[in-house]
Amino acid sequence: MKLRKQVVKSSIGIIIGIALISHIIYSISSNATLTSSGFINFIIEINSILYLLVTLLFLSNFIEILKWKLLISSQQSISWKQATVCVLSGQAASFITPNRIGDYPARIFSLNNRLTYGTITLSIVSASAQTLAILVSSEIALMLMMTHTTITIFNLLFKINSIIIIVMILFYFRIAWLSNLFLNIRVFRKIQKYIQLVKVISIKLHLTAFILSLLKFFIYTTQLYVLFHITNQHLEFKNLFLLCVMYFWGMTIIPSIAYAELGIRNKWGILLFSIVAIETWKVTLIITSLWLINIVLPATVGASIWLFKHSKNKWYASTN
Repeated sequence: MKLRKQVVKSSIGIIIGIALISHIIYSISSNATLTSSGFINFIIEINSILYLLVTLLFLSNFIEILKWKLLISSQQSISWKQATVCVLSGQAASFITPNRIGDYPARIFSLNNRLTYGTITLSIVSASAQTLAILVSSEIALMLMMTHTTITIFNLLFKINSIIIIVMILFYFRIAWLSNLFLNIRVFRKIQKYIQLVKVISIKLHLTAFILSLLKFFIYTTQLYVLFHITNQHLEFKNLFLLCVMYFWGMTIIPSIAYAELGIRNKWGILLFSIVAIETWKVTLIITSLWLINIVLPATVGASIWLFKHSKNKWYASTN
């Protein structure tokens, strides 16, 4: 029964993925501004920086593994190998869950096959650090955009983002204070065990996780900027880089599932980068390429590791 459910889920995911990619191919091929020579030149330019993009992917994954290892090490010992397997397994699980919520449970199960208050709390800290890093970076980007453009939407986004940041900072750094302030509210009473564990985590570790999250976000933004710059070299660095920051802000705020989010990514990208008049087919190809490199590739590796580990455990169980 479990196997049948997994097959059904996988089949649905594959069907949705094929449908999305087919739609994207159709949208690109039917674009009036696309020419065969332009497409060939685009592919050549992308291939010329492929090694750089993959290198940056490895670097961002190393930062995530380091962050996870530092957080878990505050409560239990964990090797580099374990931390690597946890992160890659989480990336595989996040591919089929809304807004990647399956990432950290998969990491925990890869670590010790059971959820504990400690590991759940550390997972929340890690995820919150990454979200806060994106929000803070986006706030700076929005401030700079408001001083150099007359587009009113950035003023609205700045106000919305400011409110979210205040809530996130209080949640990330002052959750214990919040719990005491709203102790009579049922939800805070229910999470008291988690809050007690947050108190044990030092402010230094909180800041370290936040800084590592900023570095990881900077790498992802650099990847996107390099892709757009190499195919649109006439664009000014500052404006293009700030738009790349805002692209990831949108992908953080908008609910999605990884294997079904490609359409959302492209729609948001086309809307955003039309500000600097980049052809829609280029935006679609760039975002799809980055999705394949940063999302599909790690998820495939993580799924392969999980399948190998699972089959290995079954083989040991059958021989004993």
